[in-house]
Amino acid sequence: MGKIISIANQKGGVGKTTTAVNLSAALAVLEKKVLLVDCDPQANATSGLGIDPDGLEKSVYECILGQVDAKDIITETTTPNLYILPTRIDLVGAEVELINEKGREQFLSRALADVKDDYDYIIIDCSPSLGLITINAPRRTRQTPQYRSHSADSPQPAASHRRSADNHV
Repeated sequence: MGKIISIANQKGGVGKTTTAVNLSAALAVLEKKVLLVDCDPQANATSGLGIDPDGLEKSVYECILGQVDAKDIITETTTPNLYILPTRIDLVGAEVELINEKGREQFLSRALADVKDDYDYIIIDCSPSLGLITINAPRRTRQTPQYRSHSADSPQPAASHRRSADNHV
């Protein structure tokens, strides 16, 4: 099984899709077989790779709901070694449909189960929210690093991240 990387942040406009698309393309150019999973109903990763979301018959939405196998809708892109599991706007409805389902945080994991060993990397582009679809993405990620941005207005990092006098070289 390859590495699974989720690009997630609750704020919009921070470069999640740009990072996901460019990381996927860079890995593909390095001759790694890459699957980009577009889990953002805005479908910018899908359209950014030249696929019209409005022209899709099936998308990641149907995969999450178990109506279609991921392997049946994964699409080859113009970049060698780069594939996409595309999405469209109706993905936003999945959160409502899954809210009362048992194991709802594992639906994406189940959708990717049959294809996870076919790729060196699976990159998941998440929507700018902390909703159910975003919660699903890191469930497939083995390690989800936690980053904190720091500005003059934000609190200082936790004590374990500060350099102290006794460990200063």
